[in-house]
Amino acid sequence: MAFIVIGGLNFDIVLKTDRFPVPHEKMSAFERYEGPGGSAPNTAYWLGKLGCETIFHGELADDHFASLSIESLRSASVGTSHLKVSAGTDSRLAVIISTGESKMMISSGGPRRPDQAIRECLASADAPEPGDIVHITSRHFGGAEDYIAGAQAQGAIISVELNGAHPERFAALCDFMFCNEDELQRALGTDDVIECVQGLMDRSDATLVVTRGASGACVIGGKHAPIHIPTAAVRPIDRTGGGDAFNAGFLSALARNAQVEEAAAKGLELAAKVILHNGARPALKG
Repeated sequence: MAFIVIGGLNFDIVLKTDRFPVPHEKMSAFERYEGPGGSAPNTAYWLGKLGCETIFHGELADDHFASLSIESLRSASVGTSHLKVSAGTDSRLAVIISTGESKMMISSGGPRRPDQAIRECLASADAPEPGDIVHITSRHFGGAEDYIAGAQAQGAIISVELNGAHPERFAALCDFMFCNEDELQRALGTDDVIECVQGLMDRSDATLVVTRGASGACVIGGKHAPIHIPTAAVRPIDRTGGGDAFNAGFLSALARNAQVEEAAAKGLELAAKVILHNGARPALKG
């Protein structure tokens, strides 16, 4: 079984503060971290570190940050031969203000036509085999629809990181969806997301996995009541990439025939370790 991960690469600049600034306030960060990021490559990195055969597909910018992104993925034994380099483009930079418990992020740059870039990248990709897992971010799904449809026909498992998108858009197109509770509240316009989304998932064959910070995770779907999975109490240093690590832990356990409750527990276990350090992945040496 192999993992095919599809998405965009970021380069993260994380600024550590005690609190978020108020309007017009000038404040200084007490610590700064820089390193490769992006939801899909973060998940690919941790899948590689967990010993899973993983191939990453996406567009690569033509700058120094892109070189660091490749180096990071290869350090986790992630296959990068299908990355598409776009000459003259800059990497997508993500500036993250992190208080440890919470974060704010704004990003800029990256490919001007991500759907076309993903489409061209996947044109030469091998078709997944039955049982392979294809993981993709919602932002890049449009460029991969034909590939995803073919993967489903081949018997591959499809998972989508929603990244704030409404789950109804993808419920009929995949097997698993991932999001955090804050994003789901904004997408649905309500605080009571579990009850609100239960009806949608009852009409779908997909499973929605919601991470809930210190409250653990909730698995919704499969025509059963929501399953709540607790997590160990930790004091986070930086939550950047915690959800991406959760996805990797969940999917790697699923590939080893774990039930969804055990898979969620494995995801929470890995996420708890990641958020005890700065950045989504370990800093590169040198």
